Amino acid sequence: LTPACFKHSLHPAFFPFQTLFPEEKQQLASPVCSSPVCSSPVCSSPLCSSPVCSSPVCSSPVCSSPVCSSPLCSSPVCSSPVCSSPLCSSPVCSSPVCSSPVCSHLSCPSSAGHESYVTFCQLEDEAAFTCSADCTIRRWDVLTGQCLQVYRGHTSIVNRILVANNQLFSSSYDRTARVWSLDKGQISREFQGHRNCVLPLAYSAPWDLPSAPCVEEAVAGGLLVTGSTDGTAKVWQVASGCCHQTLRGHTGAVLCLVLDTPGHTAFTGSTDATIRAWDILSGEQLRVFREHQGSVICLELVNRFVYSGSADRTVKCWLADTGECVRTFTAHRRNVSALKYHAGTLFTGSGDACARAFDAQSGELRRVFRGHTFIINCIQVHGQVLYTASHDGALRLWDVRGLRGAPRPPPPTRSLSRLFSNKVPGEKLQVTVSAVKSSSSRCREKHLLQEQPLQVEQPFQS
Repeated sequence: LTPACFKHSLHPAFFPFQTLFPEEKQQLASPVCSSPVCSSPVCSSPLCSSPVCSSPVCSSPVCSSPVCSSPLCSSPVCSSPVCSSPLCSSPVCSSPVCSSPVCSHLSCPSSAGHESYVTFCQLEDEAAFTCSADCTIRRWDVLTGQCLQVYRGHTSIVNRILVANNQLFSSSYDRTARVWSLDKGQISREFQGHRNCVLPLAYSAPWDLPSAPCVEEAVAGGLLVTGSTDGTAKVWQVASGCCHQTLRGHTGAVLCLVLDTPGHTAFTGSTDATIRAWDILSGEQLRVFREHQGSVICLELVNRFVYSGSADRTVKCWLADTGECVRTFTAHRRNVSALKYHAGTLFTGSGDACARAFDAQSGELRRVFRGHTFIINCIQVHGQVLYTASHDGALRLWDVRGLRGAPRPPPPTRSLSRLFSNKVPGEKLQVTVSAVKSSSSRCREKHLLQEQPLQVEQPFQS
């Protein structure tokens, strides 16, 4: 469960909601804009028709103000990487009047941790990698919370990171993606070509790609696929840094993507409410999935099915090979922000602060998990325990045994050992959980948090 193990959960600015219902617009203010006339998920210009910004004076990747010096704010008085306007009601604002749960880190400076909110985290062996709005990536020891390495080079918010093939990949608002040496912390390659922020990314290793002579040289180091708010996805040759293909077709920002590596196919979701399938070797658009009525925020690929979560409050199941929608999952009261398939059950996270479990075959709603107070950003399942991380700062553990009608056994222990797909000793993690639960001491990962300690709750019954 990537973001909430060590830091506050994922920033909601990374789920740009283009299609919101009227009551949502009142309760869920734009994550990066404080203007009362803002109708765009990222831009406050009343003339804005672009998913990021179409102002004729815009020189910032995500801002329409001619005087803006911040990558995310259009206020002429902005000095915060998100927004410090005194009128700001955004949940990610550092305004002195802000009461947001993610502002407190600004008053907890430390040389050991990030200096701004964490946008993403990945666990790899016995280390955790985090990226942040402070433009850095950090590597941490999961047992001690010690920062082992700082990767510097990006000049704006780092959105996503991916550890694969003994390399670290990153994407940023500075319009670049980069590959780093894991051990030395140095940039091995920079990928330039996007005209706006780079958001999702995925990697296809060389052994997953065809071995035909015509493509062997191009894919020798594998292929990196990136999506951007410029409306395109790009396929990069990792070995050379050259752009192999540009995938054009979306009319809005590309928010999410998944790779079907055996079929060298990429699926991208966008604010234009479509999903598109691409051949990443030829760049050909294979098919378009069109039935959503709002931005496609998250994707999950399971066998030959693609699941998509959207701002239209639904999840749809598609046949990956044809683009036919075979099932729709409803019951969400807000946008669908996270998806996870496990053992015949589809788990969803939503902006209504609830997680839900659906029978993946019938679409029947099996259970609703209530307890969070803000948007659920990510979901993971290990064994019979569901982990949910929210922007409210809590990581919650839920007993999901008995979802198919079997008798419910005793709830699991508080150990987080199942959370890690590595060799971390479970007993050491239990000590960490005790530290988190203690009201008189901080979590052992406090230097990652730089704010209130992560709340780890005992498993809830729904």
